[in-house]
Amino acid sequence: MVTSGAAASGATTAVILVAYNSGDTLLTCLDALLGPQRREHPPVYVSIIDNASAPNDRALRTAKDRYPEITALPLRRNIGFGRAVNLAVSRLPAQISTIITLNPDTLPPAHLSEMLAETLAVNPELGGVGATLT
Repeated sequence: MVTSGAAASGATTAVILVAYNSGDTLLTCLDALLGPQRREHPPVYVSIIDNASAPNDRALRTAKDRYPEITALPLRRNIGFGRAVNLAVSRLPAQISTIITLNPDTLPPAHLSEMLAETLAVNPELGGVGATLT
């Protein structure tokens, strides 16, 4: 597992990605989440659970090389999406107050975390929100 520097960065939002043979789609999603366009936005903590991808799927290794600040956990067997998310949540730093789950084939806008956090802040009765990514 790669430990993340995001805890030290003050991130309060975590993005959890559950990957399975995701290939380049995982890298494209990470570029959207962590690339240079994010510099003017608050930091996010990124956790990837790899659900026993094939040995020739190098996406997770490439992701760790490109973004050393991510936390990544490769699993030996596929435990399913829900259990993988629960595993990631159980490993989040204490300061995380907002959790976003994404599929690796999404292309989130740079302001996704702020948009969802704002919706939660103005609607305190909500326990969760969802986004339609187009």
